[in-house]
Amino acid sequence: MLIAIAVQHAAAEHAADFTDFMYKVVDSRLPCRSSGASPPLRKPECSTRPDDVITLVEAERGIA
Repeated sequence: MLIAIAVQHAAAEHAADFTDFMYKVVDSRLPCRSSGASPPLRKPECSTRPDDVITLVEAERGIA
């Protein structure tokens, strides 16, 4: 198992669009665990900077 967390920085003027995007991502991922379910693309103007991505490789490697 690999766990990844993306901290996304929504621009205040696009907060509603960003929230809508996130719900579309969740809806596209819940029914299917395969890589075939692709979320819609996020509009670049919705973010103030690139995402901060945190991966928990310990979970994948079985390290407690």
